[in-house]
Amino acid sequence: MWIRTGLPHGEYAAVDALLGELGLSTVCREAHCPNRSECWSAGTATLMLLGSRCTRRCQFCAV
Repeated sequence: MWIRTGLPHGEYAAVDALLGELGLSTVCREAHCPNRSECWSAGTATLMLLGSRCTRRCQFCAV
């Protein structure tokens, strides 16, 4: 059995372009989140206030 997911749609391209244009870091991008397309397609993103740095040091995260 395979897990299937759809391609990015909705607001994904607009959110990606806006974040790139503004130079903002997101948890999704910095942590290499595999579910990024779900959030961005809905028009949402979680920003990192310290840029690409994180002070939490979670073991499961790639930041």
